Amino acid sequence: MPLRGEIDKTPTFTLHSLFFSQNDTKIQNPSMTATNNPSPRHSPVVGIALSLTFLIIGILLAAAYLIRSENARLQDKEFLQKRLAQLEKPGEGEIRRARPPALVRVDAAHVGEIPSIRTFQGRLLEIKNTTLSSEVTGLVLELPVEVGDAVKANETLIVRIDDTWTKFTHETAGREIELRSSILDYEKTEMERLQELIESRAVSISEYLLQVNKTDQIRTNLEIAKLVRNESAEKMKRTEIKAPFDGYVVSKMTEVGSLLTPGNPIVQIISSGDIDAWIPVNQTVIDRIALGDEINVDIHDIGQVKGKVHLIVPYAPSDGPRMFPIHIRLPNDKGRLKSGMAVSALVPESAPKPGVIVPVEAVMDKPDGQTVWVATIEPKVEDRPSRVFVHPVPVKILAHAVDSCSVLPETDEGKQLLVDKALVVIEGSERLTSGQTVTIKEVDPKYLENLPTGSGHSVIRKETEE
Repeated sequence: MPLRGEIDKTPTFTLHSLFFSQNDTKIQNPSMTATNNPSPRHSPVVGIALSLTFLIIGILLAAAYLIRSENARLQDKEFLQKRLAQLEKPGEGEIRRARPPALVRVDAAHVGEIPSIRTFQGRLLEIKNTTLSSEVTGLVLELPVEVGDAVKANETLIVRIDDTWTKFTHETAGREIELRSSILDYEKTEMERLQELIESRAVSISEYLLQVNKTDQIRTNLEIAKLVRNESAEKMKRTEIKAPFDGYVVSKMTEVGSLLTPGNPIVQIISSGDIDAWIPVNQTVIDRIALGDEINVDIHDIGQVKGKVHLIVPYAPSDGPRMFPIHIRLPNDKGRLKSGMAVSALVPESAPKPGVIVPVEAVMDKPDGQTVWVATIEPKVEDRPSRVFVHPVPVKILAHAVDSCSVLPETDEGKQLLVDKALVVIEGSERLTSGQTVTIKEVDPKYLENLPTGSGHSVIRKETEE
């Protein structure tokens, strides 16, 4: 506070001074400004702030007006009815933007009958499997086969065993036979002489009988020597072992230089050619299988091979699931089937049931039941192109095979749509609505050459096909 009688020298500013620079016209009223002080400069930041403030206020007022106007239009029933009518029937110059047709793939249904098919897992099993063993004692001189080698029956040499000591035994038995033969001839002559002397009572009967016994002993020893020679000859033959059947070497138990005795294993061989699929099935299916039945066997990366039931084992182990093994004989001319491969047998579980056969991809399983979408083609009329419509048909599954199903439409309308040669959607049915227009997507046939019939892509349909 200034003292009474003194001039207040504190600079004072008015709102007017904020909008003028130092070089502007000076304020005429000295009581409103500081004594001998120039006017302060105008701040640009303050001006920008005020401008933005007025701009925001204007935008908010305009937005409030537009919102109020739009709410009023939405509450006007006449306006809404006119707008809906314009959307349903676009006026001249207006283009209605409709949803493009959905892309689907279809296949053909047909009337027939199929049984329910159940898949059982198993494996391939060789028909013959043997382990060759030694029958003689000796060192292994040759073992020319290795694991994985193919062998031919009675041709491929498996092993050669040293027969040196067997040959010595054979020669010794030969010499023994020669000696026993000469002694036997002498004893026979002596026996005949004693027989003549008995008639003249020159010798006693006991002496003659003693000579007969001695001759018999020599004859027995001669027969034993012959047996020893035959045995050694047979052993020499068995020092060479050849493959008993066509097949493959899968294991070796010895090597060259090993000493073998009778019973020692040498190699394991399995048969080639035809092979068995060993499939265990349960008691609900075993009654429907008989010897000679043809059953399809699915092998991964190879496909399906048809074979005949060759063997049914009428015994199920008491522990574990009661499964009865069956053997299905499969052709294996190309040698692609290997023992131990995992396979799946497609075994019929019920009698064939008639119905409409569709691919399994065509049946949509939902909580409220099964549905098949049927595609109907509307023919071309004047300038309007051909169109395809889809309709849902509730169905009941009668039989379920691996790649197809036998179904029965549950409604009268469905029975008229799902008929022989009807087109059913196999891909793209997840988001369809009843009566929706669709476009049938074609597949390049070269991608479908090796697919089995009924896989969902076995028949390629076009929109123009009738």
